[in-house]
Amino acid sequence: MENVIRTQVRIPKELRDWLKTMSEKNQRSMNGEIVTQLLIAKSMTEEGQSRKAA
Repeated sequence: MENVIRTQVRIPKELRDWLKTMSEKNQRSMNGEIVTQLLIAKSMTEEGQSRKAA
């Protein structure tokens, strides 16, 4: 990645367990799964905002 910033996040154990399960299912690292899920959420948020503006 061209611009990568390290960060730490505190999350509930239940969410961490879900991310671990999803990362194994999708054959990704935990970091890869977190990034993917955040990109999906970002896309959905932007799409929702576009529809409201239209």
